[in-house]
Amino acid sequence: MITLRDIDRRIREHLARLRLAVEIVSDVVFNDDGTATAKGIGDHELKLFVVHRTGMYSRPLDSGGGVVVKPNGEGNTALLIGWKEVTSKSLQKGETIVYSEGGGQQLFDKDGNIKIDAKAAKDILLNGGNTKVALVANGVYIGSLSGTVPVGGGAVTFTFVPANADGTPNVPGTVVGASVTLGGKIDSAAGAARVKA
Repeated sequence: MITLRDIDRRIREHLARLRLAVEIVSDVVFNDDGTATAKGIGDHELKLFVVHRTGMYSRPLDSGGGVVVKPNGEGNTALLIGWKEVTSKSLQKGETIVYSEGGGQQLFDKDGNIKIDAKAAKDILLNGGNTKVALVANGVYIGSLSGTVPVGGGAVTFTFVPANADGTPNVPGTVVGASVTLGGKIDSAAGAARVKA
């Protein structure tokens, strides 16, 4: 049998779930453990859980202010859901940009392109690599092949001088035998200057 006390208890339980407090905070500091601290009403300090989107994580610069939600009306589960951030990034509708204060950025534009830019004089590193990526227009230097005609005629003698291991021209005069394997590498002076894999 359900009593009035049971009904009252259930009502209180449901109301407790609906409790929600929103607080404007100042002096937001982002910690290295993924949390943040800020000053709330009366300058009391709050330790905050920072809300991020799934698959995206960043440690923002400290901020002058933010918005905190307390799901149970108390500060022990306070969530920082937004903070002041000054940016001059200009986007068209439907575009998304990922960037850091260091100057690198990745733009998903409205036409479906993905544009990746490193800061000036910095590199785009693929899988932690450090070798420049070749470009379509880069040539491959194999070596040099020269022919010598004997005095008075006869069969032409060909001399092959292979390239160095890094694809640069070898010192003239280095001669190999009659049987050689032709192969080469892209000259190390070529390639994308700032894209490495």
